[in-house]
Amino acid sequence: MLLLKFTFLLALLFSENYPQKEEQFGQHDDLRKNIEILLSKAEQNLKTCTDSSFIFANEATKLSNQLNDTLLLLRCLRVEGKAKKGLYQYNDAIRIYENAVILSASIKDSSLLWGFKNDIGQVYYSKEDYVNALKFHVEALQVAEKHSLKENIAESNRNIAFILKSQQNFREAIIYLEKSLSVWRDLKNSLNITKTLINIAGNLAMIGEHDKSLEHLFQGEKYATEIKDTNLLSDIMISIANVYSFKSEIQKSEVFYLKGVKLKKALNDKKGLTTIYNNMSVFYLKNSNFKKGEEYAKLALEYAKETNLQNIQMASYKSLSFLYSKQKKFEIAYTFQNRFIKLNDSLFTIQKSEQLTKIKAKYEAEKKEQQIKILESENQLKEIEIRHRKLERNSFAGGVVIFILLSILILRAYREKRRINILLHNKNALIEQQKLDLSNNNQELNRVNSTKDRLFSIIAHDLRSPMSSMEGLSGIIRQLISAGKTEKLDAIALHIDQTVNRLNSLLDNLLNWSLSQINGLHVNAEVIYLKNVVLYSVDIQKLALNAKKITLNIDIDDEIKVYADQNMLRTVIRNLISNSIKFTPSNGFITISAFPDEKCVYVSVKDSGIGIAPEKLATIFEINGTKISAGTDGEKGTGLGLTLCRDFITLNNGEISMKSEIGKNTEVCFSLPILE
Repeated sequence: MLLLKFTFLLALLFSENYPQKEEQFGQHDDLRKNIEILLSKAEQNLKTCTDSSFIFANEATKLSNQLNDTLLLLRCLRVEGKAKKGLYQYNDAIRIYENAVILSASIKDSSLLWGFKNDIGQVYYSKEDYVNALKFHVEALQVAEKHSLKENIAESNRNIAFILKSQQNFREAIIYLEKSLSVWRDLKNSLNITKTLINIAGNLAMIGEHDKSLEHLFQGEKYATEIKDTNLLSDIMISIANVYSFKSEIQKSEVFYLKGVKLKKALNDKKGLTTIYNNMSVFYLKNSNFKKGEEYAKLALEYAKETNLQNIQMASYKSLSFLYSKQKKFEIAYTFQNRFIKLNDSLFTIQKSEQLTKIKAKYEAEKKEQQIKILESENQLKEIEIRHRKLERNSFAGGVVIFILLSILILRAYREKRRINILLHNKNALIEQQKLDLSNNNQELNRVNSTKDRLFSIIAHDLRSPMSSMEGLSGIIRQLISAGKTEKLDAIALHIDQTVNRLNSLLDNLLNWSLSQINGLHVNAEVIYLKNVVLYSVDIQKLALNAKKITLNIDIDDEIKVYADQNMLRTVIRNLISNSIKFTPSNGFITISAFPDEKCVYVSVKDSGIGIAPEKLATIFEINGTKISAGTDGEKGTGLGLTLCRDFITLNNGEISMKSEIGKNTEVCFSLPILE
């Protein structure tokens, strides 16, 4: 069947067109003129009579298909797409622009390719489909960057920023506007530099960075003055005044409002003056300057009536009602309140009517489009039937072969191009992912190297110190035994116990921390009595407590239970007690307390120690953070214990924090869940 169709089509080509080729070439100029006339009518009717605009553009597209002029066809498609967008037939507009994208790519016109991808992004933006809008604007940006289309790069970055702003993502919007600004600066395009500075300032104001917003607005003022754009300059004055108003800098705000008024008067911009007067009225009322608030509210109302800006009329009525109410002139306030309500109701009715009219117009447009499609389908069926009869009489085999070969070649070329594009896209994606992976690996490598250096330092210094002490003590023991002074061995044995305890604690911490870094630790959580764990850990530290005559108080109810890994919790409490002993002078005290909440238990370890400087608290739980200090009796430490405490508490679904006052005390608090 397909072969027969090819035969019929080629036969028609030869039987009907070949004898008329000379005549058609002679008619090309007339055809081109007709297309230009149709395009002109389509563009003229885009805003006033959109359905007529589409009919003209569609007819121009049909005629353009008879010419071998891709650029002219693309012009027709652009106007046709705009008309569809104006008729709210967004999906049809997207399909038209997608065809234009394919044609632009086929003739390798990067500027047109950028333009149609940008058009698709704008249609999705009108649909409020921000995901697809962002996708196509990013694709347009990639085309512009690939072919170094500077102005298009700036426009794409601006369009992406507008989408991000619509999603309330003001910080990301600023990043893309800064990129756009950089390009406009390179191009020395003062007008677009000014507009971009204003847009950046607006986004900065939305995130509360008013000083930076003012900085950009003052830059914009400089450029607007240079290019003598009074309208832009007046808008900048108003924006500066608004920002100063947000900052509650009343005098500065007033100065710039008045500058804006002066410029708008010079332009005879009554609508602009209406807006400024309304802003100034709100500004003065906000700052309880009722006299000036009344003056500018009345001016705004006067100009709003003259320019038919009904929203500002409403705002003025509302401001005057509020003002007179504050002045206890309730009758006048009531009058303006009534005017506000009536105008608001009227506007609401008009808006609803406009919405209904718009919906009706959209429905009628879709209905007409369907009718046109039905008529076109009927005409196509008739044409096919006529051609079919002619093709049956005039088909011949040779034409089929040529046509099939051409079709195969075109199809293969299209598939090859599509395959290459897919490969290129995948390759680019792979490269980007590899870059990201490499960056992440570098960061992780730096972290590991830093940790390694710290561990080597711990092992080289803090592990060697107690071993050297043990070596010295063993020599003293031998000397005492030789001299028969065995009564002094008790004191040395106590020192050995302390050294062994510190060494054992250090080795435990090193082992546990190493396991946690290689995910070798597993949490075996269970419901346990908190006080039993605390008593166990305190018992281990009794020797150190007695040595410094430190009093340890436990204020924990016997019935308090937590859901945690018992061994990890013992390690945490042991390290915290050890740390408190280290930094608490002799005859000091340590208090361990706990109180339950609905979902967790809060545990506190508080001492009367020397305290920690505020600048050290921020990194106290990091292994590479604060430099470790010696204890009150010169005790050594590694800084690893607090890091281990943080990791173990986190593994048990808790949180840990520290607060301290120099020379007074230090308190470590952590939380643990009550139930699984």
